[in-house]
Amino acid sequence: MEVIHRLTSSQIRNGRKNFNIYQTLNGASFPLINGSIITLFAIQLGADSTFIGLISSFNYIAFIFVYFGRILEPRIGVVPLFFSAWFIRNLFMIPLPFIPILLLWNQHELALTLILVSSVGFNIARGPGIGANNAVVSALTTPKNQASYLSLTFMLNFGAMIFATILIGLVLRFSSSNISYALLIFLGIILGFLSTYYLWVLPRTPKTTAPQPFLKFLQSIFGRSAFRIFALVFFLISFVTAATRPFIVVFMRDVYHQNDSNAILFTVAGFVGAFLMSAFSKTLVQTVGAKTLFIFFTALSTISLIPAVISPNLEGIYLVIFLVLFNFIAVFGLQGIESTGQTYLFGIIKRNETMDAFILFFIIFGLGGALGSFAGGYFLNFLQTQIPSIRMSFQIFFIIALVLMIALLILMASLKNTNKTSVRVGLSVLINPRDIQSISLANRLGAATPSEIGPLLEQISRLESDAATEIIVENLSSPKLDIRRKALATLENISGSEQPPELIRALLQQLRNHTFTTAHVAARILGQHGVTQAIPSLRRAVATSDYRLKAEAITALARLKDSTSIFLIKRQIYQENNVYVIISSLHALQALLSVNDLYVLFWPLSWQKVDSIILNESILASSTLIGTLDLFYHRYLLFLDSPTDAYQEMTDLLQNTRGLSHADKQLLEQTIMYQTSQIAFMQYSALAIEGLTYIKSNSTLQSSFLRIAKNPILTRYAAMRFFITCNLILYKQNSKKHR
Repeated sequence: MEVIHRLTSSQIRNGRKNFNIYQTLNGASFPLINGSIITLFAIQLGADSTFIGLISSFNYIAFIFVYFGRILEPRIGVVPLFFSAWFIRNLFMIPLPFIPILLLWNQHELALTLILVSSVGFNIARGPGIGANNAVVSALTTPKNQASYLSLTFMLNFGAMIFATILIGLVLRFSSSNISYALLIFLGIILGFLSTYYLWVLPRTPKTTAPQPFLKFLQSIFGRSAFRIFALVFFLISFVTAATRPFIVVFMRDVYHQNDSNAILFTVAGFVGAFLMSAFSKTLVQTVGAKTLFIFFTALSTISLIPAVISPNLEGIYLVIFLVLFNFIAVFGLQGIESTGQTYLFGIIKRNETMDAFILFFIIFGLGGALGSFAGGYFLNFLQTQIPSIRMSFQIFFIIALVLMIALLILMASLKNTNKTSVRVGLSVLINPRDIQSISLANRLGAATPSEIGPLLEQISRLESDAATEIIVENLSSPKLDIRRKALATLENISGSEQPPELIRALLQQLRNHTFTTAHVAARILGQHGVTQAIPSLRRAVATSDYRLKAEAITALARLKDSTSIFLIKRQIYQENNVYVIISSLHALQALLSVNDLYVLFWPLSWQKVDSIILNESILASSTLIGTLDLFYHRYLLFLDSPTDAYQEMTDLLQNTRGLSHADKQLLEQTIMYQTSQIAFMQYSALAIEGLTYIKSNSTLQSSFLRIAKNPILTRYAAMRFFITCNLILYKQNSKKHR
């Protein structure tokens, strides 16, 4: 039983519009004909905890009857099935507005029986249509936006529930008579019938062929360990949460003596929690994953039991705040479990299994919920008969539920992760407001206009959070250069140490296919984050005529410690005349070469005319390779500003250098003395390099220095003469420092 036929874009657009209206009307109708209003009405008629648990269990029995929808759907179609189930369930509620008439004849037991029968009929009738909801969602979405649209439908549903529940609370505050209950239920029935119209006008997909035998499907899906673990976890969670959820209203009424109106209004906080849960889930599910959210909401639901366990003695505004927060957190967690449980299931099944899988999902939910609800009511009734204190009976009740939920959290660790983000990383995102804001902004990119995308990316960049990386990556496929450029700039600023495969693939695609535009930025990011699989593409990029790409590719290869590329980079110094590429090559070689190749960094100086920028970069790169840059840099700045002062500084440096023999000092003094005479400098610097005891101990360095000092093309530059002399002295200081 599966909807696999794709609708047209127009059908999907109109279908979503009508389905959204249905969700709103149905959301407004549901709290008026089910849930707390029925519970409070039954209590007013004299029902005990066992009866409350029994009628609450019918809400879960509905899910067991989902299976019959599987049988009916091939015969009548998904939309007619959905419409019929919802229409008939509303018919079953029609007798309830007439209960005040029975009470005029003092027929309280008959009234309770009518509530029982209507609840049974309502839930059995809606059962076959429940699975159709997900089939409709599946038909109106793609796998990519399925989770977010499902969250949107929850938001519409719970938003309407909030307004309907506020209405109930206001009416009951004015009058909590049986007639008030009857009128509210009557309004819910009217809204329910109206919502079915918008189901009827939904686009129809062709009827599916007869499904595979359900037993065969069960054998297939239970043959997968991922589903077996999920089924066990979800059944137990459904059992425990159903055992506690119906009695939140009873807890407020019996322990804190809240009247019907207050009890209903406090549940508004719960529906607000459910609404915010949907928005929260919609924002984060694609990024952090369904498993992470499933665990998070279960943990939150567990935490929500702690206030009930404590049950503090409060009154006034403090009691109001306590009950509002209690309802908010409890329902936020409980609805989150149900919502993310469905989203998680989408991730562990095949697309052609959607209907059957959700039938099974609802059967598990129904069995666990029905057993839990009835067991919870029976057990609470037992505690209340054995323990005189109502408060203590509820405390024991919630303590047992708390222990069971903690055990389930431990079991949930064995669930299969359906998202690339680990649970640990996902949970860290959930508790980081900056990450949540970043993801929220990134989710707006999909519907943003080109003029809006830039500012959104800039806001994300300022947050410096990498939580939204995978969403931003989608903008790298934009045909608009400005959008790609801003997306890359954002990724460069926010990307963390762990790069998702989608980002690496997108960056490699930019590197290979966007020469002269954004390829150079992609090369830089790949190098910054150590993506070694980019090395072949980066080597090819060095041969391009795009000088920015060439320079960034060279720098990236150096960051990646690709020694095989040394010859390729050396060749750029010989062949290139672009200053940016030459400087990038010098920087790269200083990271890849050894002191033995020091001479290579001065190749550009052999040209007839050399830019001063290249001269400075060659000298500073060489100082970096020797290991004296930190000591040399400011002295070189002094030389560029005032050579005379720099020579005096060098003389003072020599006098303050300890550990030099008299002969070594004499050799260095002569080298300083002849800084302004190239021929004399070449003679005395060579003598110094050959005679200095601490230089002779490093034959590689000595050979490199000699080769430079004896080259008249290099020593024609005063800066080179200063470099040689100053570094001969600094090398002694540096070697003592690291000895």
